[in-house]
Amino acid sequence: MTYPRKTRSEEIIERIRKLIVEQDLLPGSMLPSIEELADEFNVSRTTVREALIYLASMGIVDIRQGVGTLNSSASSSID
Repeated sequence: MTYPRKTRSEEIIERIRKLIVEQDLLPGSMLPSIEELADEFNVSRTTVREALIYLASMGIVDIRQGVGTLNSSASSSID
């Protein structure tokens, strides 16, 4: 049985969620910039943006133009 491959943005979604949990970021804490995340995960900024938009739609992060991306949920609720 084969499983469908994950897209790059799906992989980055999981990695950002893991980053939030591992760093125990409190609600309102800033995440690294899109550029920093892209460098850290070795993907394009577009891929990171797609992942962040998805996480924002789930209520996990809050994207604020000109400010950055904030953790908007308790870390324990995203495991």
